Amino acid sequence: MNLEGNRFGNNSAKELLETLLYNRSLEVLNISRNGITDFCAEDIATLLNKNKNLKEFYMQYNMIKPAGAILIFQGMMKNIDLRVLDMSQNKIGGNE
Repeated sequence: MNLEGNRFGNNSAKELLETLLYNRSLEVLNISRNGITDFCAEDIATLLNKNKNLKEFYMQYNMIKPAGAILIFQGMMKNIDLRVLDMSQNKIGGNE
């Protein structure tokens, strides 16, 4: 599902992530360029932890900071089926 560039922000992202938590058919999700911040990091972590069908997750060009990235990485630790997690161009480190 490609939702890149819709600018739906945190509240809509939280609703989407909760809806997809137990989805059994979605394998690719792109929520890049939507203004998502650390406010959604715990919801993203929960999705990555519980949804074992998700194979690729793209969230480039959002506003995730180091604390949010840590939560997300912790959430994905038990998901051996996730093959791609692209968080490039967030505010994680380096040139912000």
